[in-house]
Amino acid sequence: MKKILAAVLAVILVVALTSCAYSESFIGIGMVENRANGHVKLSFMSFKGKKVITIRCAEGESVFYEASLESGSMTVSFDVKKETVDSFTLEPTEGFSGVTGPFQKATVYITLYAAEKCENGSFDFWTEAPEPV
Repeated sequence: MKKILAAVLAVILVVALTSCAYSESFIGIGMVENRANGHVKLSFMSFKGKKVITIRCAEGESVFYEASLESGSMTVSFDVKKETVDSFTLEPTEGFSGVTGPFQKATVYITLYAAEKCENGSFDFWTEAPEPV
């Protein structure tokens, strides 16, 4: 009986630990994150690992972004309902900007991933409805 109970608990533990698709694990030095009304700003002096930012979109809104990185390389992906809808790789540049969407009413998960150390990064994400035609 104890073996069956231990096996059931082990299965529950494995499922609970592996079902967190949007987990984070990063080392960030000088990291500052500001959030307000569908607007997220993130900057750091040094970063390595995986960070997930969530932003909610109303019906028909898109996510706009601006990003820069002084050194290193970072992959940025946009997921809705556990499906990647857009991604880009940020290399050291003076600036990079774009837009993804529009989305149905949804939560967008923005994943920042750097396998190696990145330095002096800045990200700005915000939602906006399309202009009426």
